[in-house]
Amino acid sequence: MGTFYVGCKIDNHINREKTTKVSRLLVDTGSEFTWNLSKKSISQERQII
Repeated sequence: MGTFYVGCKIDNHINREKTTKVSRLLVDTGSEFTWNLSKKSISQERQII
């Protein structure tokens, strides 16, 4: 297990014109969950339990 960084683009699934780019997204290969920062104005729509 380890960590590394990737670049990515996050799309709004309703309006594909609304996107945000993340230049250094930390990936933790041992992590059970992944979170996006709320400071990027990304709100949670539903919680998968």
